[in-house]
Amino acid sequence: MKKQILLVIIILFIKFTAFCQKEHTLIQLSFDYIYYPFIFYPENHNDGSYKSGGNIAYFITNRVAVSTGLEYETKKFTIDYESAMLYKKESFNLRYINFPLKTEIEIFDTRSNALYLKTGFEHGSLIYKERLIEYQNGNTVSSLSDYHINKFIINVAFGFAYRLFIAESYFIGACPNIRYNVTNSQGISGDTGAGTALSFTFQINLGYRF
Repeated sequence: MKKQILLVIIILFIKFTAFCQKEHTLIQLSFDYIYYPFIFYPENHNDGSYKSGGNIAYFITNRVAVSTGLEYETKKFTIDYESAMLYKKESFNLRYINFPLKTEIEIFDTRSNALYLKTGFEHGSLIYKERLIEYQNGNTVSSLSDYHINKFIINVAFGFAYRLFIAESYFIGACPNIRYNVTNSQGISGDTGAGTALSFTFQINLGYRF
């Protein structure tokens, strides 16, 4: 009898716990502004990095989801050489296709507002690379001869996703993130001070909840 009572209690706990099953799915389109804090390289400057794409999040419980998608990312930065004898400026333009794999954990969810902790990985595949060198005499050439650009990069990401629901299912949202590039030399091998492993992204998105 005691075992039966205990079993009933366990079943009721699973049924009413915060992690009970209540599957649903989110799809969204997003745009991110990306900022690289070149703290130790004051000669480096951001030059309009961003990413855009879409993803789908499947809630395996009412509080936990796994998400993936497809994103296009552009990393652009310049290096100024004010006192150099030869170079005046270098400009880098790197483009990637990203395949994110993340987990979302609900912090709260009302009928119209929801906040999630979001963390995981972004796997980037290089699809385009360009380095423009501007010399002190005004000439500009394109060259990657003394650099190696990795074909793949991996970022670890952590952030919070806020969604404002409209008419129950449609939503708009914002998602600030911190990313850390764990790829060797941040994906760029060469004497650039290229890069910083750290980046900040601020995302705006819109989507639909099934």
